[in-house]
Amino acid sequence: MAYNSLPHKFDQICGLYHAKRAAEVAMTGTHQILFIGCKESDASALADLTNHWHNHFYTQAYGDPTRIAYYTAPCPCGYYGDPVRECTCGDLAISKWQNSYMGRYGPEIVVQVTVQSATRIMAWLRNGRMNGEVNGDLIVRVERNRANLVQLNTVDDVAYVLMEAAVKSLLLSPQQVGYVMNVANTIACMAGASKIESAHMAEAIQYRPSKYGFGVGG
Repeated sequence: MAYNSLPHKFDQICGLYHAKRAAEVAMTGTHQILFIGCKESDASALADLTNHWHNHFYTQAYGDPTRIAYYTAPCPCGYYGDPVRECTCGDLAISKWQNSYMGRYGPEIVVQVTVQSATRIMAWLRNGRMNGEVNGDLIVRVERNRANLVQLNTVDDVAYVLMEAAVKSLLLSPQQVGYVMNVANTIACMAGASKIESAHMAEAIQYRPSKYGFGVGG
């Protein structure tokens, strides 16, 4: 299959490099990922694209497609936390909405998807509606990293210190700690490391929301 013959590509989504990186981690390690953003964001497109490419890899290995990526708005009206549009939902409605999509533990990776600025959109438009990195590069990395994915048995001391701080500040449950460790293991393997280091742990921790309903900023 020629990657660039597909109609929907990661490089055709304006900016959102953090969200695309998270999608790459999710596809590599088969981690469930939730994209949160308002209606005008590309959160839904990122979820669809992640599922599309994940199934490309998964069906090659196992034959049956699976779903790892999901999309939700931050509230019923879609604008909680939006810097421009006003949310029309009450506190109770927002709380119920957030509890429904996060569940008891939530997905392994949670990503905020911003609405891009006019300046960034125009720069993207002038570049032929393409980002600098081509879609195929990301897909090739996922294929390579999936082949190199192993269970690492060593965590360095600084990474443990970061995890301890996250457990205290984010009130992580044992299940959520397991999520962070699994994602950190994937990130370390993607980097070709022999153990989970502080940088890998820090990235994995940033995919845990500090609170529900954090809108579309950041």
